[in-house]
Amino acid sequence: MGQAKHLVQCDSNGKVVDEGILMRLGENRFFSQGGTAFWSSFQLRKRGYDAILSGCQILQLQVSGPTALAGCQAN
Repeated sequence: MGQAKHLVQCDSNGKVVDEGILMRLGENRFFSQGGTAFWSSFQLRKRGYDAILSGCQILQLQVSGPTALAGCQAN
């Protein structure tokens, strides 16, 4: 618990569908970051897993570069 791992979701042919970060928050509680909610939701419905997917989608934006902060400040 309290760790994060790179999550790569693949289809049955081994082709990458999506990727993101998976964090374990508790014994049976996880948080994924990235575009993984769609594929996870699809697999839960398709395969009938005993699990609940809840929460809202969060979009995170990374801005980088030598002048990135200057471009983000309000005028």
